[in-house]
Amino acid sequence: MDAVRSLAILFVVMIHIAVCYQTPAQELHSFGENYWLGNLLNSFSRIGVPLFVMLSGRFLMNEKLPISIFYKKRFKRILIPLVASTILYTIFLQAGYYFFEGGFHIQTSIEGIMTGRPYSHLWFLYMLLGLYLISPFLQEVKGRLSNRDYKLFVLASVGLSLFLEFYDFYFKNETFFLFWGFKYMSYFLLGDYLKDNKTLPKTLLAGTYIASSLLISYLNYVCYLKYESLFFHKDLSPLVMISSVVFYLFFCQMNFQSKLWSKFADLSFGIYILHGGILLTINKLMTAKGIAFASNPILDLVIFFVIVVVSSLILTLILKKTKYLKHLV
Repeated sequence: MDAVRSLAILFVVMIHIAVCYQTPAQELHSFGENYWLGNLLNSFSRIGVPLFVMLSGRFLMNEKLPISIFYKKRFKRILIPLVASTILYTIFLQAGYYFFEGGFHIQTSIEGIMTGRPYSHLWFLYMLLGLYLISPFLQEVKGRLSNRDYKLFVLASVGLSLFLEFYDFYFKNETFFLFWGFKYMSYFLLGDYLKDNKTLPKTLLAGTYIASSLLISYLNYVCYLKYESLFFHKDLSPLVMISSVVFYLFFCQMNFQSKLWSKFADLSFGIYILHGGILLTINKLMTAKGIAFASNPILDLVIFFVIVVVSSLILTLILKKTKYLKHLV
């Protein structure tokens, strides 16, 4: 599933670039070319994080290890990048505040760390902490259930995720980050449960992904216009879940064997960590100077996307080959 992991990180990068076009336009209620370009690409790319979680479930739910070894192995993989990226992005943000606004915002960084969001995209690492904590118990539950009961358990987790997402959104509730794993547990379990499902036609799966992504884009537009709401872009909104599942099922029926996919997938975690800082730096500098890569918004976005991906890839490769820094990515 290296191709899926590779596509997932490209989707994540695309989301963060697309919002650079969508957000300024929608804040001005200017629903023109830039808005629809960003909104459409954002909607088709919302499956990035769900795919990462589904892939984790696909492999970790079948990893037979004693709980102590499981925790040691997983947290070694996640804690070092989490702590290092939190520190580095905090310094990076404070430097940005000082450079662009003439002062530090220490309180903002403290609040960000306490809520699991020291920088916009780093919430994913904090969510993984909670997900890894409950993974051995989910394995234990699966081992004690029949196939039918496990199916019901997975469906119940989907219902729980949808409920929690709507509850948090509607009541503006902010859950402690160690509990985020419960919300994403559905994707984790679906990645395992659906891994051998090859019954649905690929044309139906592809058509459903396209239709649901287009519907996400339209409903996002309508809801923002009426309520200034972005609910349909949430990872756990119903249509994003449908898009994620059918995309995953589509690739479960494919057999991509490529060293290029494998190498790129191996670098995806580092690209995820690094792309946020690279993207913000480029965007801030371009905005401050009032320039663009191209006069055509589509070409401008494509160039922006390629520069961020390639820069993140090169920096990840450099860190991977550096003795004391390779564990950061």
